Amino acid sequence: HPNLMSDKTIPQLLTDLLVDQLGCSPADVNFESATTISDLGADSLDSVEIVMAIEEQFSLDISDAEAEPLLAKPLGAWTQALSEKLKHPLDVPYRP
Repeated sequence: HPNLMSDKTIPQLLTDLLVDQLGCSPADVNFESATTISDLGADSLDSVEIVMAIEEQFSLDISDAEAEPLLAKPLGAWTQALSEKLKHPLDVPYRP
């Protein structure tokens, strides 16, 4: 049977990843608000681990130069950046 994760969109996958990495509630992960990863409790070590987890999840290479500005930006900027990098719309399930 198909992998259940494959029916999730980029924002859903990113939500799962942040909940997993930070132990926050899925309800706290809001892509429409000004919430940043530090609002979710991420420190600088968490930030590095989150970027590495994103690289692994989406089979991407993300440079420090790309990641650095995102760290201070709202979560919506993360999904936007992933969507552009993956050339994949946010509302369509992402299957690597």
